[in-house]
Amino acid sequence: LHQRSGRRLKFLGRLQLRPFLREAGLNVRSALEWWQKEMCYDPAVTPAVFRRTYMYQVEHAHGGRGHGRGAFAFACTKTIGFTPPAAGQVHGC
Repeated sequence: LHQRSGRRLKFLGRLQLRPFLREAGLNVRSALEWWQKEMCYDPAVTPAVFRRTYMYQVEHAHGGRGHGRGAFAFACTKTIGFTPPAAGQVHGC
């Protein structure tokens, strides 16, 4: 993954990957553990920063926050409409 190089996955990449992992069967607890581990590869993201900044988004994708419905993975037709990846971004089909 992109963040293995010491940088975190940018917004559109996270937006695309969160519901995909949910639909692939990762429960919210496992997803939180996985996301925290992966995001903390970036030295700027500590466990406290993860909880404050990113935890809500993972819970929201699983239906635990916000409107209460889980997010569904994007189809390729939707993903193609995303802004093309700029430097440091990884997302798309």
